[in-house]
Amino acid sequence: MRKQSGRGPSHVDPEKVFETALCFEQASRLLYHVATQKLTKSTQQTVVLPTMVPAMANEALSLEIYLKCLWALDHADMRISGHMLYNELFVNLSNVRQAEVEALYDEEANADDIFLHMRQQHPNKSFSLIDSLKEADAGFVEWRYIYEGVNSSPHGLKLAIRAVRRLILTIKPEWVRYLKTHQI
Repeated sequence: MRKQSGRGPSHVDPEKVFETALCFEQASRLLYHVATQKLTKSTQQTVVLPTMVPAMANEALSLEIYLKCLWALDHADMRISGHMLYNELFVNLSNVRQAEVEALYDEEANADDIFLHMRQQHPNKSFSLIDSLKEADAGFVEWRYIYEGVNSSPHGLKLAIRAVRRLILTIKPEWVRYLKTHQI
C-alpha cells in the first residue's frame, strides 16, 4: 500500500478531494451524454465514439478520487496514493467501510434497470462490487492508453461511484451542497 508519494502534502482536505471527484464525475457524464447522442443518431451496430474513452477514463478517475476521499475522512493524518481501484485503494479501506460500500453498491445495482438487464443477459458473470473493481482496477491508467490494448471493463463503475458518494454524504451530509453546484 502506498500511503504517500513524494509530491504534495502528507495529508489532504477531504472536502476538496470530494469536490474534485465530483468534477471528474460530471465530466464523465457530459462525455457519455455526447457519446449517447451520437450513438442514437447512428445506424451502425458498432460505433467507436471519440468521447467514450475519455468518459471511461474520467469515470475511473472519479471513483479513484472518491475512494481517496473516503480514506482521507478516516485517516486525517495521511493520504493514500495510487490508481488501482481495488488493489491499492478499496482493499486499504477498513473492513467496515468496505462492507458499507458493498451494501450501498448492491442497493444501487438492484435499483438500476440497465444493470439488472446486463445481469439477465449474462447470468454466469459476476457483477459484484469486488469483481467490478477488480475488472476496472487499472481502468484510469489503461483507458488513457487504450491504443496499447485494454483489459479493464467499466461495467460497474457508475454504481460504485454512486455507492461511495452516498457513503461520503452520510458521513458529511453538509457536502450535499456540492451536488447542486456540479449538477450531479
